[in-house]
Amino acid sequence: SKWKQLFKQLKQIIKSTPDSDPAKPELFYRLSELYRERAAAISIKAYEAEDACMSSAGTDGARAECERRRKAVVDSSKRYRDRAIKIYMHIVRNYPGYPRLDNVLYALAFNYQQKGNPEGAKKIYKTLIRKFPQSSRVPDTLVNFGELIFQEGKADKAARIYKQVIANHKDAAVYGYARYK
Repeated sequence: SKWKQLFKQLKQIIKSTPDSDPAKPELFYRLSELYRERAAAISIKAYEAEDACMSSAGTDGARAECERRRKAVVDSSKRYRDRAIKIYMHIVRNYPGYPRLDNVLYALAFNYQQKGNPEGAKKIYKTLIRKFPQSSRVPDTLVNFGELIFQEGKADKAARIYKQVIANHKDAAVYGYARYK
């Protein structure tokens, strides 16, 4: 498949690139994003297949089978997300001067959040906000952090976080969502 070919080519380029080459962290970031995109694509297809299956399922048993199939496919996508997380961590540990480290931290936290690791996600979101207060990722980071806080039942604290987006990031894509929350 094209995915496998892309992974193979990029891994070969990474392997042949010296660690001291400034392009190396960017190559790792591209590989991690390929893994993330692959996980997302598999999940999307699984939900689309479930929708199609449900539309023709006439019984509770058939609907349960549709759901079971979707869950199995989504579970298979987790290995790609895990690989992306592993590479994001490698970049954070080994390339602290990487110019796009804010993007790496955001992706790492978001993937932790998607994986059901809210504590890991919150820790990294906090790091991103502290180390990169001017990053274009801060509004999304604040909204995602606020969501995690809200899910813990801390609505007042979450509201204060959303208000930071409303007050300081009027041009952000998540501004309307923060106002809604």
